[in-house]
Amino acid sequence: MHIISRFFLLTAVTAMFAGCSTGGKWNPEYSETPVSTPAALQYGGFSAGMYGTSGSHKVAVLLPTSGKNAPVGKSIRNGIEAAAVQFAPNELEIDFFDTAPDGTTAINAALASNPEIIIGPLFAENAKILRDNKPGDIPALSFTSDISAVGDGVFSMSI
Repeated sequence: MHIISRFFLLTAVTAMFAGCSTGGKWNPEYSETPVSTPAALQYGGFSAGMYGTSGSHKVAVLLPTSGKNAPVGKSIRNGIEAAAVQFAPNELEIDFFDTAPDGTTAINAALASNPEIIIGPLFAENAKILRDNKPGDIPALSFTSDISAVGDGVFSMSI
């Protein structure tokens, strides 16, 4: 669990700074060449373990990556992916779930993936659904600032 705790701390700090993005363009002083996303990150998740190690640790991330709140969710996702690429141990597997179309469906899919820890969701209504439906042994770090949504293993980074 020590590996997960260390990664979790790095991810939380990176996600906080990712939320401060100005949304501006890349500085033209450096290059106009677009930077592509690594193949491991293009299709919904990152798994350092897919490169030959077994016994992976699973993390489920609940964010709105579509709809009107997509810019916020994508910014946090970018921060998590950056932390994973730079600091993740080989045994870490991260799966992303979009809460925008239907939070309950995304939460159920995340729980079905058997994660050791859950990061997200962003909003209180989804955090309450998660709190009421998750097993007690899976900790979750939500981004909500609504104190009524936390409890029973759901914590908030915003309070």
